[in-house]
Amino acid sequence: AAPYLRGARLKADPEGKSPEIGEEWDLVIGLEEWQRFEIEIVGGLFRAGKAYDSLEGKLAHNVILKVDFNF
Repeated sequence: AAPYLRGARLKADPEGKSPEIGEEWDLVIGLEEWQRFEIEIVGGLFRAGKAYDSLEGKLAHNVILKVDFNF
């Protein structure tokens, strides 16, 4: 158990009382149909575990759209 998560993009920090951080599900969809153009959509869902004490069971989400033009 630790009172922080290094590199996590969550706004809440764990309480440092439990090692059960939670669960995360990710979905990545990429499209590379064209020679120079790529599209990627990334979605993530996180459910806080016992390490977050009063926030246990709360959900956090993230959606990223990435577009690359290669030349």
